[in-house]
Amino acid sequence: MPEELLRKTILANVHAYFNDEVPYAPQRDEKASVQNVLREEYRRRMDARPFIEKLKEKYQNELEMYAKNCQADRAVFDERGFEMEPIEYRNEIFKKCRYVTIGFDNRNPAITYPFWHIKGEVLVEKIKNLKVFIDKNIQKMKENRDEAILDLAALPNEDYSWSCIDGRREHNSNILGLRCKSFLLYYNYPDFYPLMTTNDMYSLLMLTAQNGKIRPEQCEFVIYNRTGNWADSNANYPYEQFVYYAATIYDEIKSILEQKKETFVDMDTYKYILVEAFFRLVYEYNGQQLEIIRTRPADRELPNRR
Repeated sequence: MPEELLRKTILANVHAYFNDEVPYAPQRDEKASVQNVLREEYRRRMDARPFIEKLKEKYQNELEMYAKNCQADRAVFDERGFEMEPIEYRNEIFKKCRYVTIGFDNRNPAITYPFWHIKGEVLVEKIKNLKVFIDKNIQKMKENRDEAILDLAALPNEDYSWSCIDGRREHNSNILGLRCKSFLLYYNYPDFYPLMTTNDMYSLLMLTAQNGKIRPEQCEFVIYNRTGNWADSNANYPYEQFVYYAATIYDEIKSILEQKKETFVDMDTYKYILVEAFFRLVYEYNGQQLEIIRTRPADRELPNRR
């Protein structure tokens, strides 16, 4: 889909949510159990509040979650940490940041393996470089947001990234990849940088619906498997492009709220926390359909999966 058409489609769907006009309903197919569909319909009937009320509640929840988690990520950029022994910085500071914590909690080898193999001094060097780059980018954001967003295309560069090869795969997109950097930037500067998670990409997929239908095979936010008819989040999606759409969505949400004479507490300070709350609501609303889209054929055949 051409960029301008994609932008207009996303914004049209943003308006549809705020106007409580369902862009499309979850679609049943042979892979969705009756129980799952009924549960989804029941959930909607029980929570018939206007979308804007749900967003206010979700935004407040996200603010509380942010306050709970941000300190660990902010310590990563704290210059006092750079004065520690590099191995201690890695184990005591970086390991506590949200992205790495989630990886260890889930025992994800794509995160745990490269974490234990990156040298402390290398990690400190990369984080220092990233901090210098971001400090300059924030200043530019205040003067020319569009140009500053384009500059974020440099984030995958070697100065801010690291590759780890274990004989089977290269882990250059994990421990210091775009997803990890988005966590660090979001928890340090929520007024400048959005969080880019797997679920956020699926939410954007849902915002590309046209005439009540989504076409994952034509959507840049996911990688579509034609053989198995399922879609995976695009882990290599350019962060600068994601920031562009997140900023566009925020501007639209702010405009809608002003028209409705609604106010959200500190939303300019925490603009991308508001966007994250919006993404989460979109994902939750479409949970049943997304389960279908995300499920690989092998998993669909497992008995009693649902």
